[in-house]
Amino acid sequence: MSEAEVLDTALRSHLVDPMLLRADDFERFLSARKEMLLGLIEQATGKRCYRDEVLVAEDVDDAIDDTEDE
Repeated sequence: MSEAEVLDTALRSHLVDPMLLRADDFERFLSARKEMLLGLIEQATGKRCYRDEVLVAEDVDDAIDDTEDE
């Protein structure tokens, strides 16, 4: 395995996309990493994460119901 492959494997283990990192496109890199991290949080909690979207009334009701169950 080449040094680049070893580095890429290490980066991926930290949810860093090596291609986006090397592309020097901070916005795309940050957006992709945010999605990966939010995906892990959603998997662990079983709940949807806030992504700067506007919630409609039924989503707000669901969120309130979820907190009342705890």
